[in-house]
Amino acid sequence: MTPYVGRLRDVLSTGVLPPAFGSCWPSVGSSDPVEIRCDSPHAVELLGWTSLGSMPVSAIDLRQACTIYAGRALRTSDPSRNGAIRPEILAYGQAVVTIPSDGAVLQDDSFACALIAQNGRLLDNTLIGIGERPLPLV
Repeated sequence: MTPYVGRLRDVLSTGVLPPAFGSCWPSVGSSDPVEIRCDSPHAVELLGWTSLGSMPVSAIDLRQACTIYAGRALRTSDPSRNGAIRPEILAYGQAVVTIPSDGAVLQDDSFACALIAQNGRLLDNTLIGIGERPLPLV
């Protein structure tokens, strides 16, 4: 919700992605997701979007790329934090939905990489750059 002005050089390799790049949503499944402040309780943190062209990409490969990206954005080797949060790819159609983990083939659409709090928990701060600090779970 905040515009970012600045350099992004090497933020995913040696730096830290600015927290302004996190986009927080109360949930997944609505047709028009509502962005809320990341310091408000939320279940989903959107990390980024990508558009796929006509060349098919497997859902498995896209999910793996999302997990790698999430690790870089969070600055941690385990972006799932032992299953407390789940890296997920989302499609935006009539509703925002998660893509099944099977061998689905994706193309000609936009997909998001997001982190979703598990077991009914909510986050109350951004996960961007959290490193190994405790998760902001409520």
